[in-house]
Amino acid sequence: MNNKVVMKGKRSRGLYFLEAKTVIGNAEISTKDDSDLWHRRLGHVGEKSLQELQKQGALKNSTAIKISTCDDCILGKSQYLPYGKSNYSASKPLEYIHADLWGPSRTDNMGGERWFLSIIDDYSRKL
Repeated sequence: MNNKVVMKGKRSRGLYFLEAKTVIGNAEISTKDDSDLWHRRLGHVGEKSLQELQKQGALKNSTAIKISTCDDCILGKSQYLPYGKSNYSASKPLEYIHADLWGPSRTDNMGGERWFLSIIDDYSRKL
């Protein structure tokens, strides 16, 4: 660290109140259509939000805002469908099992592994 003061504040009744000023800035973009680039730079913001920024003058020299299909947005909004009800029911232990393999995790577990396998018996519903 370079010991540079970034903000100052005053303490009053146990709380710190920052002494700050509002900074208003502009984003300059090229004359070509950079809607997709700004969409990604601003955390996959929607088309309406980009149009509002354009109206406020934050995106100077920009043309009409039009975002093409974004695969990351589609994947981010997708959901897994729930499993349907099964017509089969086990009549004795280990006749029918459910298994799920998870991993790899970022850190090793106590046994030094990065994967987890869970097996549930349909009859007893025990792990």
